[in-house]
Amino acid sequence: MSFASMIAAWLCAPVTMPSAFEPGSFNLGVRLATQRKSLASVDRNCHVTLGRWFDGSKQVPTEYALWLSPDYLAREVGYFSKVSGWTDAECDSRWLQLRAAVGNRSLFVIRLATLERQDPLELWSFARVAPPKYESAVFSFTLESTRLKGEILDCYLEYSRRPHALARTTWFDKSALLESLRPNEVALREPSIPLGDNVAATYIVAVDLPDAATGKPLTVHAKVGSKMRTGTLRLLRG
Repeated sequence: MSFASMIAAWLCAPVTMPSAFEPGSFNLGVRLATQRKSLASVDRNCHVTLGRWFDGSKQVPTEYALWLSPDYLAREVGYFSKVSGWTDAECDSRWLQLRAAVGNRSLFVIRLATLERQDPLELWSFARVAPPKYESAVFSFTLESTRLKGEILDCYLEYSRRPHALARTTWFDKSALLESLRPNEVALREPSIPLGDNVAATYIVAVDLPDAATGKPLTVHAKVGSKMRTGTLRLLRG
């Protein structure tokens, strides 16, 4: 195998969960936590923006799809091991719990939101937007010419009277499916009271990807009501 082929093979991220986390990705997570940097700074190959919201001065990404790749999950475990002081044995145990929860599927966190529109000339003036029925969302994926159906495993709806409160929120505290990823000091969110015209929905979506998907572009389709959101990411390492 040539050097170029070796590099190309390494860049192709594994689709299924290995029996143990990749040390390089784990150590990167530890290093980011030590430097007090966000994991979002290295999720560019796992993340694609699906929608933006105008906050009165700029367009803010508020809707996205995040591929929970084995590399990304290893970084998460490494990051929170530093934050919460997990031992090596606890990290191994949490990885096995993750592997059992994920299985041979690929999981995505998909966040959609309907936020009131802000008038750039009147900073305290908002135009109400009727939220769709997020419970009826349908997700699918396109790999080359093949359409793959997504399965919703979990959905968390949150509401607010203020759009800024939902512009950016965490996801790992909204699903018991990924409990082993939550830091010790972060509790699972209680169901949100449906008050307010601003709504955000966080989904955990599973899809069966073939091993041959590594290194190839994958398009995410999120349909709620008559609105379709799409975004494409490439299944690469890092």
